[in-house]
Amino acid sequence: MLEKMTSTPPPEEDKVIRKWSDPSTAYGSKDFKEYWELLSQVQKHEALLMAEGQDIIRYVCRFFPPGKILSQMNCLVIGCEFGTSTSAIALAQTGMFGSILITDIAPDLLQQQQAITDQAGMKDIIHYAKLNLNTDEIPHRIPWDLIFTSGTIHHIDRLEFLFQGINRALAQDGLFVMKEYVGPARLQFTPRQVSLVNRILDVLPDSVKTQRDGSVKRTCFQPSLAEIVANDPSEAIRSHEILDYAYRILKVLTCNNTGGTLLHPLLHAIAGNFEQNECSVHLLQLLILMEQILIEGGVIPSDYIFLIATHSKERENLSGREQP
Repeated sequence: MLEKMTSTPPPEEDKVIRKWSDPSTAYGSKDFKEYWELLSQVQKHEALLMAEGQDIIRYVCRFFPPGKILSQMNCLVIGCEFGTSTSAIALAQTGMFGSILITDIAPDLLQQQQAITDQAGMKDIIHYAKLNLNTDEIPHRIPWDLIFTSGTIHHIDRLEFLFQGINRALAQDGLFVMKEYVGPARLQFTPRQVSLVNRILDVLPDSVKTQRDGSVKRTCFQPSLAEIVANDPSEAIRSHEILDYAYRILKVLTCNNTGGTLLHPLLHAIAGNFEQNECSVHLLQLLILMEQILIEGGVIPSDYIFLIATHSKERENLSGREQP
């Protein structure tokens, strides 16, 4: 059952809640894909890199210790996805979990998704709770066999508090799985990123650079700090520090690069053009390959990662002292 808000959120938190309460507009307009990860070719490529070409759930299960019983497990999902093909639904359909708790800061989003999963007959398995990860502790009344998150941690300021809570809440043989943006904070892309994206835009045809308003994108998406904060005060607030705290507090088992360093700023506001016809799809495949080659060659880092970690007994008593 979805927990109700008991107090009025502060103005900054309220802005974040409003930003993510409507899933149909959180990544742009309803009728045109503006965000790069909404493209099916990108999703297939990311899935390939996340699990080294294997089924993602089977790949994750390989990291559970030998002998662990993979049934009636407890799962915590940090961040609510919307729709009928979410990660939580996929996890529930495996039959391995007796209970899945989905948490998010946006209660309207939770209610909308709860209606979907309840209608799908998952009312007894998937549950929901409002949680502000900057102020609320990760629930640890029961140890979690799996804590999963996708695209949520880069919105959290108190990373030390969060990762300490994750480490405390994980079962001794549990797994933490994170698909996340770990690139420049506040989306302040590096000069190399901007230069490479601009050079690519120079040679792309206008047909794939036309934005929803009819204008042609000719320069890299490069929002100012003020624009980012005005749109979403939580956006990539300390994204560049996420991996540092994950490695410092948890026991990381693997961390796979999934790209996005060029594709994210390049495809911003024009992503939908790359699904218009066979030619545009092939062009997207070429861009995906180019980015992968540059990352594998060490020319650019990967702004997105897929990480699997487990509980760290040695680090569970760290003070988690926070930086100012």
